[in-house]
Amino acid sequence: HSYHEQLGTENTERDIEDKPEIETERVTLIKERNRENQLKKKEAKLEELKQMEEKYLMDLKRIHSFINVDMKKSKEDLEYPVQMPESLKQMEYIFIGNFNDVFDFHQEVFSNELISGLNNAEKTRNLLRKSGYDMKNRYGTFCSNWTKSEYILKKFDQYFKTMENNLIQKYP
Repeated sequence: HSYHEQLGTENTERDIEDKPEIETERVTLIKERNRENQLKKKEAKLEELKQMEEKYLMDLKRIHSFINVDMKKSKEDLEYPVQMPESLKQMEYIFIGNFNDVFDFHQEVFSNELISGLNNAEKTRNLLRKSGYDMKNRYGTFCSNWTKSEYILKKFDQYFKTMENNLIQKYP
């Protein structure tokens, strides 16, 4: 007798045909493994979405600080090491556009609700449905303003590079 026969663990084709519960059990195990794999993939995607939103919010915070602290000082504080060109002062509102609306939306509404609801499909779906119109409006306005902002970035390239170098020295 073989080792498997002695233990009763050897299943031949005939044994499986004679014992349909073995086949059913095997199918159940395969289905469970598939569900577990799908759940792991889903959890990995949700974690990736969470990390992306957190990173995006951090990027928005840096830009928000640059616009609302550093550029403002550059515009108003005569002691600030980099002075905003007079002609940019006239276009600053165009450059900024509705960035602060986009930032506030993510900071105050979207990011927190998205991250807290990631393990609740219904909550996430409702957030996306509820926020869809707001996102479309905010990002639509932001995108339609992008060409003007890009023009201003190019036109005042030296100013923005100098500001960047100043910030690198200030925050190494």
